[in-house]
Amino acid sequence: MINLDYSLWEKFCGNFFTICFNWGKSASLLNTNDVLQNKNLYFLKYRVKGNFQSEILPQNFLSDGIQLFFNFFQNLLEINILLLVSSFFTIIFLVLFFNLFKILFKSNWNNKKLIFFLVCVFLIINLYVFKQQASSLIYFVSSIMPILIIGSINKNNKLDNLIFLTISSLFIIIIFGSMRNSSYLGYVIFLLIIGIKLNYKLFPKIMFCALTIASIFSLFIISNKVNEIKNINIKKVNQQYPFEHTVTGNNFYFTFYTGLGFLNNNYVPGGFLDAHLYSVDMLPEKYKTEKNKINVDKYISNKVGVTKDHMNFIKKKTFEIIINNPKLIIETIFAKIGVLLIYLLVIINYFIYEFFKNKKIKNNYKLALIGNLIAYSIFPIISIPILNYSSGFIGACFSILIIVISKFDFKKNFNF
Repeated sequence: MINLDYSLWEKFCGNFFTICFNWGKSASLLNTNDVLQNKNLYFLKYRVKGNFQSEILPQNFLSDGIQLFFNFFQNLLEINILLLVSSFFTIIFLVLFFNLFKILFKSNWNNKKLIFFLVCVFLIINLYVFKQQASSLIYFVSSIMPILIIGSINKNNKLDNLIFLTISSLFIIIIFGSMRNSSYLGYVIFLLIIGIKLNYKLFPKIMFCALTIASIFSLFIISNKVNEIKNINIKKVNQQYPFEHTVTGNNFYFTFYTGLGFLNNNYVPGGFLDAHLYSVDMLPEKYKTEKNKINVDKYISNKVGVTKDHMNFIKKKTFEIIINNPKLIIETIFAKIGVLLIYLLVIINYFIYEFFKNKKIKNNYKLALIGNLIAYSIFPIISIPILNYSSGFIGACFSILIIVISKFDFKKNFNF
């Protein structure tokens, strides 16, 4: 594989019809694929990208699903990995686009032409905004699935596209869930609330709920298995790496702590930046001694991995802020909620009132859509509510808008 530099990434991903991970994830994915091709080992990377003689380390920057899915199919199909990523998300959007309009025109919804226009505009805008942030599209696609589900419920309160929706749901929970942690959460909450009220016998409902929950547990099984493989593989090529003392994957306390940088304060200077977590001030005392300097340089400062001691230190610092300055915590959370409310009002505007008022929208639909919305608000509240981290919340808002418009009578309400 040719080492990916920024100019090559920008040239390919700058095209109008391509969808990519950001530069960092794309380079890391290619780095991981280099190790797979040269050493036949998954979930590892070269310390220096493109230098096959450099130290081999665990790839903790990418999620398990991104590494496994794209590395496997790249080696199977032997195509450019950027093209593979773009093709994958293009197919996802084409399938989503086709089924949205298929369901729209088969449904008995009001204002079909308006909904058609809004869906077209909304999908195009999101593709444009997130075309170089494909990870955000994972949250977005999951969060607008309620439109497909509600649109597929017929007069008998059963699903018209049961097989497709079941396969889609399993895909979103398992594949998307392994690529982005908890990206399935809002959709699962929605499914469980809606599924209980569908007009099926008790056994199919139990099987539906059991299958959904089993899919979630499968993610934990996959994660544990990946860590086992990663540990075995790193021991084959780098026995000195302290894998048992490191933390793999995203860490809640790291995200929450840096998220406190959303407002100016003395605890988290510089805003939402991971770099502060690897500064000398944020390292446990034992890593500041000359004896441990090599470990700091190799495994902490360069963000190759995070030791359990380091994680516990950040956890301790987080709770110290919560105890000593709860006002900062409350102000930061409400500031983030305020930004999300702006997104909600811009997207749903007047129809938020109609959502609660309109009796044609079933109560279980309302509860399920609110559950979907709240679930996708968690990540931007923990981190920061920029567009990239709020794509799921934005999609959940749009789902509410479409469902409300589908039951809305413009002539009656606005005297047209």
